[in-house]
Amino acid sequence: MNETVLCGSLFFMGTEGSKIIGTEGKRVYMVGIKGTGMSSLALFLDGKGYAVSGWDVGETFSTDSYLAARGILVDTDPGSFNSDSWDILIHSASYEESHPIIQRATSHGMNVFSYHQYLGILSSTHHVIAVAGTHGKTTTSGCIDHILTCEGLPHGALYGSQPLLSSDAVHDESSPLLVLEACEYRNHFHLYHIDTLLITNIEWEHTDFFADEREVFESFRTLVSLLAPGSSLIISLNSPAAEQLALWAIRERGDITVTTYGKGRGDVPYFYPDNGESHTLRVEKESFSTHLVGEGFMEDLVGASLAVSARTEIPFSRTFTHAGTFSGCSGRVELVSQNLYPWKLYTDYAHHPSEIMQSIRALRLLNPNSRIITCFYPHTVSRTKSLYGQFTQALQESDLLLIAPVASSARGDGDEREGIELSKHLALDANGEFMGDDEKMKERLLSILHSGDVCVTMGAGNTMGIQTLLLRADNKI
Repeated sequence: MNETVLCGSLFFMGTEGSKIIGTEGKRVYMVGIKGTGMSSLALFLDGKGYAVSGWDVGETFSTDSYLAARGILVDTDPGSFNSDSWDILIHSASYEESHPIIQRATSHGMNVFSYHQYLGILSSTHHVIAVAGTHGKTTTSGCIDHILTCEGLPHGALYGSQPLLSSDAVHDESSPLLVLEACEYRNHFHLYHIDTLLITNIEWEHTDFFADEREVFESFRTLVSLLAPGSSLIISLNSPAAEQLALWAIRERGDITVTTYGKGRGDVPYFYPDNGESHTLRVEKESFSTHLVGEGFMEDLVGASLAVSARTEIPFSRTFTHAGTFSGCSGRVELVSQNLYPWKLYTDYAHHPSEIMQSIRALRLLNPNSRIITCFYPHTVSRTKSLYGQFTQALQESDLLLIAPVASSARGDGDEREGIELSKHLALDANGEFMGDDEKMKERLLSILHSGDVCVTMGAGNTMGIQTLLLRADNKI
């Protein structure tokens, strides 16, 4: 296999690598295909007319339905993989070279790429609007997707969810314009070629890789330093580290266009809520109505609108009018109970303390007279330990709290016993209750849920099990 060579933020490809974006190499097998980013890429490649299949664990995830709807088959037996049937193998960053399918593909001379290596190559052939930041990347990317769709601008989009109510009629995987969610984990986003970069915020996250917030900041600063002259940077001032990076970029990167925004500050200051109305935001003298509510979502909508304006020169007032009609993404404060129950069931991907706090506050704005019951599924031992005090504080925003065992990841971050003990301590310190499994969680919920309550399953762990149990329970109106 010819290796790709990284130069700045661009991949220069050898003969074999170039096949993945040309007319060859259209049979793609994906290891970890159910992951949020991987499933999005699978749908993108399917839209290009590639033959796509893959392997993942047998557990049911929210992405199963998206893949099944496109007829993309998922193997659960690693032994079923036949290297002769595929041109390219793409694997999730959660799986190392020791995985049996990756080993087999490599030994048979297949072109093997990690998800992020593949996106690095793909981005070098597109005009990319990339969304980076510790929080809000998926919703912001989805909103950019929505605005471009409203404008009728053909584009491709790769991010870790699907819009709830937005049509994909103008998605065109052959379009040179690509919306890309850019994650900082293991500095993966340094591989991408970016024309317009939006940074939503910067906090300490991925604690198994970054030792502290300073390391996270340096990773983002490197990303900005890799931008080509003439690029655009849009950056929020709502977090101290992002504000510091904005000042650095203005001082050191005079060859790029820097636009700042924030609540009451920056080049584009916004004010929320406007006149106390949680569905209204004001920029200068113009007020806009919004479908979404909450501080975090407003930051996402403003950033998305500015990114599209920077790339297309469509006025902000027009892009934000479209943003105001955005209904959000699957798994982000998503109502899943369909009004069949006397209580509401939401699901949310929040797995960092700042995200948890913003999501619960958004739920309170949507349901001001309801009791909020949070079923939290912590994700990775390292994150839970490193941010323990912040988790304790954020989770107490709930009225009632149930905590599941800390979920491990395919990265091998923590064992089952350690995760259980850590969750028990977290439940005690956050004034919650520890639930050992989904069945116990369901029984406890059904004993305490009252008419008018709001229940939210929350976390980056797999919450599909408890959602299914609750929705199958005999509690319909």
